[in-house]
Amino acid sequence: MLGQALVLTLLLLLKGNQGQDSAERVVGLSGNQLSLLPPRTQTKQINSALWKMQRHSSSGFSVILIWKNGSEIWTANHLKQTFNFIKRNLTLLIKTAQQNDSGLYLLEVTDDCGRVENHQFQVSVFDHVGTLEVVEERKVLDRGKCQVSLSCSVSRGGNVSYVWYRGSKLIQTPSNLSKLEEQIDVNDLDIYTCNVSNPVSWVNHTFTQSCRSVDRRAEAESSRRRKHHLLHDPVPVFCSYITRNKYIICIGRAFMGV
Repeated sequence: MLGQALVLTLLLLLKGNQGQDSAERVVGLSGNQLSLLPPRTQTKQINSALWKMQRHSSSGFSVILIWKNGSEIWTANHLKQTFNFIKRNLTLLIKTAQQNDSGLYLLEVTDDCGRVENHQFQVSVFDHVGTLEVVEERKVLDRGKCQVSLSCSVSRGGNVSYVWYRGSKLIQTPSNLSKLEEQIDVNDLDIYTCNVSNPVSWVNHTFTQSCRSVDRRAEAESSRRRKHHLLHDPVPVFCSYITRNKYIICIGRAFMGV
């Protein structure tokens, strides 16, 4: 008996969890229309249908509309500006979805015998990830190495993920990094790609990295400093005195005197 009771308890728990996870997930891009189309109902004689929602910013459900005996009743006139209702298949349309429309939507269908059938929709609305801003820095190190710092960022989008590639190979990063730092050989030519995405949009940028130009600039700067050093260092002066013409000839820092 104890074993049967335990099995029954587990089945009830599993059924409860399935009910919580049974919501259909719907993802949309802000500014676009979003359709909440329920599966074909098993109810043959529909007496009424009720749509309600619980936005992420709300602690409870609020009724959007009730459909009964072929007519629809909206709980507030302003909701007609946000939603449309299609009677033939009980679909709820979000006309121009915005991020604050995200949340749990519930359709309750009641038949003539009072039996209720529920359909849930977990709605998530995201902005486009927007314009990608990139920054790249290069620094020549010792032993023919170069450090590159690559950065990608977006100003909006929500729930954004960053993925980096070297050529076509995915770079395994410890976390969701918007900045990548790598050491490469000075003479190598490496291609890196940053991909920024959320569930409804994506944008990427490809960096072509070479430190040869940085290395040449460093060499030019070093050469310029050496020349500057030579011009300003004291130079030994060797002079020879010629009595006949009363000239002093100096090699190094030349001057003429009597």
